[in-house]
Amino acid sequence: MALIKWDKTGAELAELIRSDRTRHLIVVSHLPDRTDLNLDAGYLARETEGWGDVVLITSGPVSYGLKDALPEGSDVYGNGARVYRAAAGDRPAGDPTRFVLPSTRGEVGRKAEELLDIFFGLPVDQAVLEQAATGPVPLVAGPDIRSGTVTGFLGAGELAWVRLEDGSPATVAQPDLVPGVRLDWLLARGQKVSGPVDPVSWRMDLSGSLVRLPNAQSHYGWGKVVLCLVEAVDGDRACLEVLPGDKIRISREDVTSNELDALEDLLTAGAVVAARLGQEKGVRKLSLREVDDDEVVEPAPAVIEGGLPWLLPGRDLLPPSQEELEQPADTADPKALVSGTEGPGEPAARSGTALKSVLRELDAARAEIRRLRAEEEERLGKDQVIERLRNELAGTHAALVEAGSELSELRALNRKTQERLLKAQKRVREAERPRPAAMYPRVFAANEDQFRHELHLQWTERVQASEKARYPLAEPALGPKFLRSYFGHPPELRLKALRALVDLLTGRAERMGTRDVHPLRRGRGAGEQQWVREGDGAGYWRMSVEGDTPASRRIHYLVLGNRRIELHELVPHEVMEP
Repeated sequence: MALIKWDKTGAELAELIRSDRTRHLIVVSHLPDRTDLNLDAGYLARETEGWGDVVLITSGPVSYGLKDALPEGSDVYGNGARVYRAAAGDRPAGDPTRFVLPSTRGEVGRKAEELLDIFFGLPVDQAVLEQAATGPVPLVAGPDIRSGTVTGFLGAGELAWVRLEDGSPATVAQPDLVPGVRLDWLLARGQKVSGPVDPVSWRMDLSGSLVRLPNAQSHYGWGKVVLCLVEAVDGDRACLEVLPGDKIRISREDVTSNELDALEDLLTAGAVVAARLGQEKGVRKLSLREVDDDEVVEPAPAVIEGGLPWLLPGRDLLPPSQEELEQPADTADPKALVSGTEGPGEPAARSGTALKSVLRELDAARAEIRRLRAEEEERLGKDQVIERLRNELAGTHAALVEAGSELSELRALNRKTQERLLKAQKRVREAERPRPAAMYPRVFAANEDQFRHELHLQWTERVQASEKARYPLAEPALGPKFLRSYFGHPPELRLKALRALVDLLTGRAERMGTRDVHPLRRGRGAGEQQWVREGDGAGYWRMSVEGDTPASRRIHYLVLGNRRIELHELVPHEVMEP
């Protein structure tokens, strides 16, 4: 036996692992809903046939039972695999080797070879050597590393064409890198790349050039405005991808404060949007509402070493255009496109075009005509049959051409509709963002009344309806300098100050790294004394309004004895005293 599809319990598998075996055993686990990340158990079984056995399980009850029956850290789960040693001398069977787990599609093939390296690196029982029909223990050949230059892309970024240094062609497949992201978003024409090249399919593996990115908060930091790709929208929930594979779910309240708005009217899968990365009680959050038009958006990282940023503002993931489907590339040599079984330089059928099925129908029609021609020639004159069949073929061809033209028009209409929808949704989302203070009408003659009115309006917009009871707005005291400093700034800065004040007066600012709340000290050192007011001894504090932008503003305030906040002054960044 070589491949065993396990249909028993995890405890019974543990017994097999610990049994007095003379051959090493590979246990492979598959995820039922992520077939793209699963190791090829059949391939592993063929490579180890005669030398060992491969057991295939489905992650779930079997893997849970296996975990309970084996020592901690020696089980197999998810889409991982492990080699368990055979019995040798006084050592019983079942000693585990290291756990092998592909984390991306591009790693699946490489991890399979890594598993084989582990397997064939173990000592083999003499009886197994004598029984194996393949002779000596096979050696796993190392990959053929080649270098080349990206010369073009196929269609909607499904394939990239690479001209190797010796002039041979190779391809890079989109599913092998970042699922769902076009290769022309990741690679640039003229970019130098290198990786193993399969000698049969001439497919280049660039998984070794993938940049190992941490999670979003480690890469960007809390409070930053980052680009996200909308992966899916479902009812009042949406899933946004901040980094490849790092996704955060959002709700309607993260996009709009209007309870009548539907999230599907504001977001569409494939849109690239800007959102603020934050956290609430340890849970990551993305807010599209808390982004000002003039805020700096953090650049997205490159996913491939030396490649392009994987997301750009305003570049949405649209359906492929008709030109992309019909033209493999605009600069690459057509001979560079090779199929999975052809050698270099051989012509290959274009794949991925929407008219492929139509062409197959045409071929089938031609075959049927040829069959009918043979039958009719026996009964009628050859010339008469040929003429009739030619007319039938012409009619069929005309119908197919008309269908292809209609399909092309529908594709173009779909793309234009998608573009209009994304633009309309962007305008609606921008309308949901907080308005500049100048847009608040002057409804009070006194500056204090007007300020408190604007502050309350900003609280109603900034705090979601479901959280208003949890985050009430505290009533601040106003120092003699505050109103003059507040109304002395332009509307856009007053808006940012209002947003910061809402965070402060709802008790959220101290938990937000972007607000940088700290004592106002007499010097720049952390050990310097805090400024205090004579008379009541209240301490001065300092809070960021705009982050570290040039000429950024800070709010100085005091915490009174009853914990009430007194707003002191809105000042430029360089002002370091009351």
